[in-house]
Amino acid sequence: MMLTLTIEQNNREAFDIQVPSEQRIGDTIQVLYENNLIDMAQDIKESIVWSVREHIQLNLEYSYEQNRIYTADILKIC
Repeated sequence: MMLTLTIEQNNREAFDIQVPSEQRIGDTIQVLYENNLIDMAQDIKESIVWSVREHIQLNLEYSYEQNRIYTADILKIC
């Protein structure tokens, strides 16, 4: 199933993406970084991603399904 999510980062304008629910969150972060859509000052594996809806830090090794992320959630990248 495809999810539509909003990505937020302090120094960037928020934007929406569509991802498969079985994709690992770390893979999404890697693609966003490689396409210059997000900034990273450190190793991507050390990135912190928060679910605004759930108020939890997400495990980058897990898929969206495993992290219980659903359409319309906002992911905050720190």
